[in-house]
Amino acid sequence: MRHWPAAYRHEGGVLVGQPYLLPWIDTALLQSLNGYMALPDIAPYIVRSELGGQAGPPGAIALAAIALKGARI
Repeated sequence: MRHWPAAYRHEGGVLVGQPYLLPWIDTALLQSLNGYMALPDIAPYIVRSELGGQAGPPGAIALAAIALKGARI
């Protein structure tokens, strides 16, 4: 597993305020996959969250709600 330099890490893993890194990360993703799997032609694959810094908590809550709903079926 690759460890990102401290300059590229952000608390919580969200790149809020650093959108200039997105193309670099997108390129790194494609290089790391190295043709391992076919990807849909929808580049870029790494995009900025529309929720910004609030993406983490609502995402976790949404996943938990989906899991609970699935557990009751």
